[in-house]
Order: sequence, then C-alpha cells, then structure tokens
Amino acid sequence: MFQMWGKLVENNHILQDLTVCIDDEDTRTHKVFRALDEICDAWNLAKPIWLDTNISEFKRRSKTRFTQDNFIESLECIFRKNCASVPEERSAIPLQTEQSSAG
Repeated sequence: MFQMWGKLVENNHILQDLTVCIDDEDTRTHKVFRALDEICDAWNLAKPIWLDTNISEFKRRSKTRFTQDNFIESLECIFRKNCASVPEERSAIPLQTEQSSAG
C-alpha cells in the first residue's frame, strides 16, 4: 500500500490536506506521480515543476515541499481569487509518502 499525504500550508497552519492511497503493483515512481496528479486535480492546481532541490530532497527523505517557485501561476490567485495582493512568503505543499508492505 502506497500513501501520499498532501498538505496546503500557510504560516504554519494546514489549510487543506488530502491523503491518496494506491494499492497496485505499479512502480513507486509511477505511484508518486499518480498520487500527485490526484492531489493537484482535487485542489484544481496545475502540476508542479520538480526542481533539482525537490528531487534530491524526495530521494533522501521521501518528502518534499512545492512552493510558488514550482508553479507557473500564482498560488494566491488560485486559492484566494485575489491576484492583486501576493504576500512575500507563499504557501507550500509538503508531500510525504509512506510505503508499507502488506504482510
């Protein structure tokens, strides 16, 4: 069973969270991208751009944070529908995965 927990965080407060469970024989990489797609679709987000820092962090700790730098459009515009005022520090979407073997 593969699980990914997506969180929308602003100022250390979780605004939204979603857990996606995938239970099939696909590769871990495919499961990660499928779960991320489901989270982005549920929150009406574009798919984030994986930067080198995201990739290395995910390889080391099985989690990463997507910030405004990972998206082309403004996260403020997506979640607040107010594109005129974008704060300096923007929300992050930390992702954490857990993979447990069914035994």
